[in-house]
Amino acid sequence: MNRETGNKLLEDVEALVQNLGFSVVEINSSTNRNRLKINMIIYSPEGVKIDDCSIVHKAVFPRLEVIYDKFDVYLEVSSPGIERSFKDAREFGVFTGRAVKIMYGGNNEWNSGIIESVTDDEVAIKFEDNSQSIKYNEIHKCKLDYLREVRKS
Repeated sequence: MNRETGNKLLEDVEALVQNLGFSVVEINSSTNRNRLKINMIIYSPEGVKIDDCSIVHKAVFPRLEVIYDKFDVYLEVSSPGIERSFKDAREFGVFTGRAVKIMYGGNNEWNSGIIESVTDDEVAIKFEDNSQSIKYNEIHKCKLDYLREVRKS
């Protein structure tokens, strides 16, 4: 898993979204002629509702129209879902404190744990019987484990 940095689109909207109380999990775009389609996934520890997506859309859309004025901008805002598969290592910081299923090292089985902390090179996961620091380049797959959190409640 790579540590994503330098995403221009993310830099354009991240501070605004954070001021609204959300984190940008993922943002990507595609162009077709003069149309710029942007998909943004947001997160809050309290959850993301449809109204939250609408609030973020209303705040971010005008800014994107100004920045990318040569395009007809289309913005879609959504939540990460209950079993989101991580796309890059930056997401570990967004989801610190959340339950995950992770496959890493030479192991081809899912391990369940809680994200404790992150650095530029690795993530610390609290498993049932121990905590372990895992380098991002050793991680094969990782996804949120919402069902584990529900069972503990």
